[in-house]
Amino acid sequence: MNTNLVRTIIDESSETVDWLMDNGMKLNLIEPGVGGAYVHIGLPTTLHGYVEGGTVAITKLIEKFESKGGKVMFSTPAKELMVDENGNVAGVKAQKEDGTMLEISAEAVVVATGGYAGNEDMLKEHLGSKYTMGQIMNNTGDGINMAWAAGADEYGIETMHYFAQNFTAEETEALVSKLGPEFWNLTRFSAYPHLRVNLKGQRFDDENNVTNYAIHGAQIHMQPEQTEFLIIDQGALDQIAEKGYASIESHYDSFEGNRNFYMEFNEPCDTDVLIEQESTPVDYVPLLEGALETVVVAKGNTIEELANEMGVDPAILQDTVKQYNEAAETGEDKLFFGDGDNFISVQDGPYYAVKYVARNLSSLGGVRINEKIEAVDSFGDPIPGLYVAGADAGGMYGLAYVDFEGGTLGFAYTSGRLAGENAVKHTNK
Repeated sequence: MNTNLVRTIIDESSETVDWLMDNGMKLNLIEPGVGGAYVHIGLPTTLHGYVEGGTVAITKLIEKFESKGGKVMFSTPAKELMVDENGNVAGVKAQKEDGTMLEISAEAVVVATGGYAGNEDMLKEHLGSKYTMGQIMNNTGDGINMAWAAGADEYGIETMHYFAQNFTAEETEALVSKLGPEFWNLTRFSAYPHLRVNLKGQRFDDENNVTNYAIHGAQIHMQPEQTEFLIIDQGALDQIAEKGYASIESHYDSFEGNRNFYMEFNEPCDTDVLIEQESTPVDYVPLLEGALETVVVAKGNTIEELANEMGVDPAILQDTVKQYNEAAETGEDKLFFGDGDNFISVQDGPYYAVKYVARNLSSLGGVRINEKIEAVDSFGDPIPGLYVAGADAGGMYGLAYVDFEGGTLGFAYTSGRLAGENAVKHTNK
C-alpha cells in the first residue's frame, strides 16, 4: 500500500464531491446501510450517493465535458501509448470501428480503463488456476498493458475486489448443465453464518463476516486453492423448509420493530420486506441432491462420511464442528471472538457441504503510481506525461477491498480528478 497516496486521496475526497456536484452530478449525504449492506446500518454518516443513479450521473459529466469542447470517441479503443525518444508519453494510437488506426498526439495521457478482471488470460497468469472472472467483461487490462509497455512498474496486480462467494467457470458450467439457471440458488446459503471450513477442515474466519462481503471474500482467497466449504445439516434445512431462514438466523431479530432502508446489489431494500422474504419457506434439499453429481456439493450421513466426500481430514472436521457448535450454544466464539449467537449449529444428519471460491467484482491494481497519480518506473521516477487512475492504478489497497461503501468509486473519482489536474499542469510547464 502506498500510504502517501492513501493520505492524498483522503485529503482530496471532500473537494472531489464538490467538484462532481459543480459539474452537474447530484449527490446526497446518506446513511451507511442505506447505500450498501444492511450490516453497515448505524455506522458514521460519511457516504455520498447518487440521487439520480449512476447512468444519469456519468451522462451529466460527459455533457459538461463536451460543452467545454471535449470530444468522446466511442468504439475507438486505444492500442498503444506513443513515447518519444526521451521517454516522454506523446499520445496514443487508437483503432476506429472500421479498423483504421488513429494517432492522437498529446503531451499527457490519463489511463483509466477499469482494470483487467474481464481478461481470462491475465487472471490465469496473475492469480493461478483458481481465478474467477470479474463482473464487467470489457475491462480487459488494455490500459495496464499499455502503461507497462511504456515503462511503468507493476504494482498491486494481484489485488482484487473479492466480494462474497461464487463458483469457478468449470463448476458453473457443470451446474448449469445439471440444474439450469436454478443452480444460482446454491449461493443463497453463502449469505448466512453457517460453518465455513477450508480444505484442511479448519475454520478461517468469523462466520458473522459473511455479510461483510469484502472481508469474507478476501479471507476465502487466502485459503488453500482459494476455496471454502459451507456446511449445513438436515435439521437446519427442515426448519428453513418450514419457516424460512429468519427462523434460524438471529440477525433479523434486531429489525423487528426497528424498520430501516438500505441498498443491496443496486436494489432498494426495506428491512420489513426483508424479514417477510426471509420468513418464506424454501425446500433446498432437491437442489442440493441435484448437485451431488458435480464437485460443488458433498453429502454424508455422518461428519466422518462428509469429510471423506469433501476430501478433508475427518478428525479435524469433527473437532471443528464441535468447537463451532460450542460457540453457537454459549454465544462465545473463542477462536475469532465473534458473536456465536448468530451461528447455525451442525447437529442432525445427513450433512451437506457446498464448495465456493471468492466472487471477483474487479481488479484493484496493476500500475505503480505516486501521490500525483503519475505512473512511475521501478525506481519510483515518473514516466513523463503518463497518469493512471482508478482500477488500473496500484497502491490504494492492501490485499483486498476496503470494508465500506464507495471505496473504489471514491478512489476512481478522486484519482481521476487529480490525474486530469496534474496532466494540465504538466502540459503548461
